[in-house]
Amino acid sequence: MTFVHAKAIVAADFFIVVTATFRLVYVLVIMKVGSRRILHFNVTDHPTAEWTLQQFRECVTGDKPYKYVIHDRDSIFSSDLDSSLV
Repeated sequence: MTFVHAKAIVAADFFIVVTATFRLVYVLVIMKVGSRRILHFNVTDHPTAEWTLQQFRECVTGDKPYKYVIHDRDSIFSSDLDSSLV
């Protein structure tokens, strides 16, 4: 079964990794829902809404047909992020 809108959807989320020196780093992963392929990932010590928005600007350019983004309601995903994709 295929979904018509799956090619227009990306999903994003953070997860935490503990390094060998017991430092916490945050990993952002942006994935295409239709193909389940990773579009972009990056690591930071201190994620902010501005940093997250910049990551989306780097991987989701205007020539790609992404209309929707799936993310949780964390404040790290600002309203600017949603409006920049539409």
